[in-house]
Amino acid sequence: MKSAKIARAVMLVLLFGSLAACGGGSSHDNGPAPDPDPQPQPEPQPDPDPQPDPDPDPNPDDDNSGADPSLECAGTQVTVDDTALYGRKVAGADILIGPFSVSLPFVKKIRDGGRFGAVTLGADNRYVYTFDAAGLTDEFSETADDITYYDRECVLHSRKVLLYSDPLAPEMWHLRSTGTETAYSDSGIVSSRGTDLNVRRAWASGFSGRGITVAVIDEDVDDNHRDLKDNLSEKGTLRRSSNSTSGHGTAVSSLIAAVAGNQEGVRGVAYNAKLRGFVGYINPLSNLQDAYTEIARDEDIRVVNNSWGLGEPTFQSSPVRRQLLDDLAESGVVFVKASSNYFANNHGVSICASRGISCHLPMNEEEDIHPASIITGAVASDGSHASYSDEGSNLLLTAPGGDYSSHNSLSVITADMSGCYLGAARSAETSSFLNGSYQRDGEYLNASCDYRNEFTGTSAATPLVSGAAAVLLSRDPSLTVWQVRYALAGTARKPSDRPEVTARYQGIYVYQGWVDNSAGFSFSNRYGFGLADTSAAADKVADCKNDPHCRVRAQEPVEFIANEDPVCEDISGGVMLSSGYRCVFRNFRANSYDSSKTYDIENITVNIGATGFKSSVDSSVSVAEFCDGASFEFQTGSLNNKKALAEVQIDVESPSGTRNIMKPLYATYFGSKDGTPLRLLSNAFMGEDFRPSDSVAVYLYSTCPLMNPMAGGSVTVRAFEK
Repeated sequence: MKSAKIARAVMLVLLFGSLAACGGGSSHDNGPAPDPDPQPQPEPQPDPDPQPDPDPDPNPDDDNSGADPSLECAGTQVTVDDTALYGRKVAGADILIGPFSVSLPFVKKIRDGGRFGAVTLGADNRYVYTFDAAGLTDEFSETADDITYYDRECVLHSRKVLLYSDPLAPEMWHLRSTGTETAYSDSGIVSSRGTDLNVRRAWASGFSGRGITVAVIDEDVDDNHRDLKDNLSEKGTLRRSSNSTSGHGTAVSSLIAAVAGNQEGVRGVAYNAKLRGFVGYINPLSNLQDAYTEIARDEDIRVVNNSWGLGEPTFQSSPVRRQLLDDLAESGVVFVKASSNYFANNHGVSICASRGISCHLPMNEEEDIHPASIITGAVASDGSHASYSDEGSNLLLTAPGGDYSSHNSLSVITADMSGCYLGAARSAETSSFLNGSYQRDGEYLNASCDYRNEFTGTSAATPLVSGAAAVLLSRDPSLTVWQVRYALAGTARKPSDRPEVTARYQGIYVYQGWVDNSAGFSFSNRYGFGLADTSAAADKVADCKNDPHCRVRAQEPVEFIANEDPVCEDISGGVMLSSGYRCVFRNFRANSYDSSKTYDIENITVNIGATGFKSSVDSSVSVAEFCDGASFEFQTGSLNNKKALAEVQIDVESPSGTRNIMKPLYATYFGSKDGTPLRLLSNAFMGEDFRPSDSVAVYLYSTCPLMNPMAGGSVTVRAFEK
């Protein structure tokens, strides 16, 4: 890319005279630079028919001597376009993060102060441009203002005042979407207004993650990236065994806390937070316990980002990791994890894709079903469900993750591994933005290939929620993980006005769409409680004492467990499946509780116990051939077992009567790898009332006949004393 830059510089010199005549030009300077004094010019004379200056001064007056109020100019000169000819722009005003004013020391006398702000003479005898922040509506999409001014020789100039202090920020639709952003894509697709994190108001209030460190467990982090290095923890990245140069962890890190206002590339949601990388701890998962142990030792870490997940829908328990996750939650560390990207992957065993419902059960690790985890899904740039994003009862909320252009969506702009030979830029089929050749207004925006505009997935959505959590904690560091969860979930928005279409097969609902729980919160397995709204969540924590749901979450939840064998009734007569059971759990107990009190539910976990399949010889009904020998335990190479498990559905019903699908019919699940019973978690009941004398019902449906429904199983309700 260096030779291309030299060639462009030579072209600029050769075309200098003609550029003055046609009013065009290009430059790759990032901002104004002081220049030698210009040569004296004759006093301007009125000209009834002014002609373009054939040779404008190549060195406009950029000295710092201040304004000259006594200067009198006729105002008939042809305007010299400083931006087009010399690449000189004014940076410093920023409509997202402030400040809204910037000094103009090179102006001797202002002529036009711009369309979106005003220019005034400051106390130091220098002009100051101030953006009118009151006019910043959601529809406002301009990226620069224009001022015209005289230099001390009365030559009239025009120059752009940039309204963003990071060059790529105007197209970062996930931060602020006005409905005009393109993410520098060649697809012709634009964003949809409001499909963003709504973070600007929190920033304007002064909350941007300062004092909070976010741990990033991933496969790489470019510690030398110009948009990351100043926000890296002084304790340094821990590297175990990863040589990846994919750029995944670098992209993730930049979404959380890329530096803002440095005139470089992008900015993070929590742009004043610190980052600490944990590289090479995901494969095998047993390495995670070392990462969690170190995170617990680092008192600065308050958020852990996990943009990873397993593609194989099996389950294997880990009591050690479960305990470490408990310890992190109790110490106030917020754990954010991706739901996974396998919505349409039927693994060759299910008809889920043809039904338009989820093909993947995203509860494969302890992290997926831990009660404090913030499991995050993704929406496309138009607010619709991202085509890859797993749905599940364990979701808490969604964030912008983008989607592929084939699904009429933009992707997300992030940092990439530095240089054109690492990260996304190394792809053989790369875009003009990735390979550094993309131009806008004659300027190369990514000439060194340090950024990418095609990052997508729940891996993109998750760090945005981690950044939002850091913003909340920077507003109030005393927040518990439960208060952060509630603030994000309780203020989330429905990401689209499109009605959700429910799906019903074999006599049961396999997708419910949006369901209102008795506490007044809407929940969907596809979106959780909705699209994260950072500013609204920040307002919520500021007023936490006046919100009873938020206030009670200052304490640890009580775990109520019902583990006596439930009363089950056969309900197969009402469905077109071999088995249908409704099992009711009562007699909830906890280590310490007041049976006369009412509690506020956080979530519910179901353990299916010894539930199994009848052998074909025991079955009195005709069943599919794949039912023979079916088991809830993993069977290597058994396609039939995978089919049998796919055709199982498990629902749970709260004491208030709200029902949620935990394991949908047709969602693939390959079984337990260590013989532990399947455990499922639902967040759908947040805020509902619970009393220890209440009952919770579990519904089981299956194409293959079941036996021992919920025998030895349990239901756990986590709730806060009101």
